[in-house]
Amino acid sequence: MFATSDFLARLTSPSLTARLLRGAAGIGLFAAGFGLASERPYLGLALMLLALVPVGGCPACWLGGVIGAACELKRPSQRPE
Repeated sequence: MFATSDFLARLTSPSLTARLLRGAAGIGLFAAGFGLASERPYLGLALMLLALVPVGGCPACWLGGVIGAACELKRPSQRPE
């Protein structure tokens, strides 16, 4: 079982690639759930709710994290002298 701090550190990773991959997984789960919603509504709803796990909850917060990680790449590193 993950320790809480390890789990949160993984979700708030500063890596832009990791954030984008988690977003792609979330979008894929949501699309699969939406596609199954007419045939199997409970499975579709479960997949759509499961899509929030890789994104880390709120999609707007995920997008803010992506923007923040992209800004960190553009910022020059500040080294103490």
